[in-house]
Amino acid sequence: MILAVAGAGCTGSGAPDQGAGAQTRSASSQANDGASLTTREGGTERLTRRAKGSAWFQAACSVPEARLRRIERGIFPGRGPDLVLAPRAPNYVATFGTTSHSGPWDYLQKVPLVFYGPGFIKSQGGLRLEREVTVADLAPTLAELLDVPWPDDRWGKPVTEALVPAEQRPVPPRLIVTVVWDGGGWNVLDRWPDSWPFLRQVMARGTSVEGAIVGSSPSVTPAIHANIGTGTLPDQHGIADIPIRAEGTVADSFRDTSGELMKVPTLADLYDPMTANKAKVALLATKSWHLGMIGRGSAWNPGETDGPSPSGDSGDSGDSGSSGDSGSSGDSGDSGDKDIAVIAEGPGERIFTNPDLYGLPEYLRHVPGLAQDIHTTDIGDGLLDSAWMGHDVLQDPSLLHFTPAWALYQTRLLESLVDREGLGDDEVPDLLFTNYKSIDEVGHRYNMVNPEMKAIVGYSDQGLEELTGRLDDEVGRGRWVLAFTADHGQAPAAEVVGAWPIHIVTLVDGLAERFGVESGDLIEAQRPTGLWLDRSLMGASGITLEEMADWLTAYTLEENIPEGTTPPEQYESRLREKIFEAVFPSRWLPDILECAAKGAR
Repeated sequence: MILAVAGAGCTGSGAPDQGAGAQTRSASSQANDGASLTTREGGTERLTRRAKGSAWFQAACSVPEARLRRIERGIFPGRGPDLVLAPRAPNYVATFGTTSHSGPWDYLQKVPLVFYGPGFIKSQGGLRLEREVTVADLAPTLAELLDVPWPDDRWGKPVTEALVPAEQRPVPPRLIVTVVWDGGGWNVLDRWPDSWPFLRQVMARGTSVEGAIVGSSPSVTPAIHANIGTGTLPDQHGIADIPIRAEGTVADSFRDTSGELMKVPTLADLYDPMTANKAKVALLATKSWHLGMIGRGSAWNPGETDGPSPSGDSGDSGDSGSSGDSGSSGDSGDSGDKDIAVIAEGPGERIFTNPDLYGLPEYLRHVPGLAQDIHTTDIGDGLLDSAWMGHDVLQDPSLLHFTPAWALYQTRLLESLVDREGLGDDEVPDLLFTNYKSIDEVGHRYNMVNPEMKAIVGYSDQGLEELTGRLDDEVGRGRWVLAFTADHGQAPAAEVVGAWPIHIVTLVDGLAERFGVESGDLIEAQRPTGLWLDRSLMGASGITLEEMADWLTAYTLEENIPEGTTPPEQYESRLREKIFEAVFPSRWLPDILECAAKGAR
């Protein structure tokens, strides 16, 4: 089965084509080639000098070290892609009319990181630190406020410079709210600077950490929300992309609406047992991919074994699905309980959870006000026409996420959750996590450069203002803390920046044809930054990753034009242009990084 760029799809699984012209070699030939490609040094497999002179290695070695580090951090041993795709900027994997936001480039990596809370967070506006700051620093910063001992082997470190000194905080906050604007990175905010006046006020009145980045690639929803929740990066928490290889197959990283494949506990996992589960912990989001913020619910058991640290080996040890963290000192030994985890893909029955692991308040399926929010959205564009900005999306519940109506209604759901669950009502600090997904949805559907994005950012800002006002009323000003961030930026429309939208289906079909196999047999999953391949088929067909990397490194724009289509005129002079900066087997990242570091010096 192929897991495609946007969702999953199946292809036939016919036998590999070994007819005339098939570009394959025997398994014995492959084995001999593999022996000549690598050598053993002190028990470590290394590429030979001949392999390092190959086109794919030299191209990979030329990628800036900072970008390679972000790629390395995003790959968990045994789970990530077999082949890493690094498009030549500004190219990205997509089609004309769609975009992707998966990569190590600064425009996708730069995100806001804001802390606000009178009495707990310094009112200092912009703060720039000398060290690198990533979204993985969010959880340990909140751990400081909760007096949770933080594992010292994780990437994230507390931004103590944002906090009021502990001796001046006589009590912990009663409620900590983490808000993520999905796709609300700095390139989106900078494109529409007048659309988020309230967020700007929050930045000024609290602490806005300048220069913060996602920290790892791919910059996709499940991986980065796990960064936010666990305070570390995919090479440790194990959520490497939407699909990951686990337990011998390629599966959704949050399959069955569960965080079972996470390798380390979240802040919530660590904190809740410390209170004997008296703390209220809740998540309200749109996709199961957002569960990385909250954790495993009742499945969390502090006694389980831990997964590899960032310096772990490069084998397949990560496929077992084990969990836990050797650094989780301070927990009480209690297992997790059914924290509230609400996945709201729409109103009513489109609100669900995994009842074996999490709680779902039934009243959230009946919160009033949706009709009013749809009406507000309808007239907000100046026309009462049952449409939003000319798009017929207001009458279909499955399309509401592409409109401001859902941002408004999600705020109602959050306010109902705070009120009915009594979040922040007692002296045991509670945790609330939420993701406003509509910014990302609108970006994919209409693109960040268009006025629909201006509108949805504005409505999301309005929702943030409404929510914080309710927190002042219900919890009390000076009793709660807000942590605000985004999981990535977005890509402008290809024609606007001269990017070639790399057509992944054409690419994998061409790759399979080049090596004489069926693409449905060869490709287990395909994503904007990598390919998961059928290793058994490759072995039987005598195909090596290095051969594939060489072929794709030389792959041109002309070869990627989908059959029966003609590219826009602006690309006619670029047909022989290579569309990738580099393509390489992920297992050779240590050698590539060593080479890149020497080049940088």
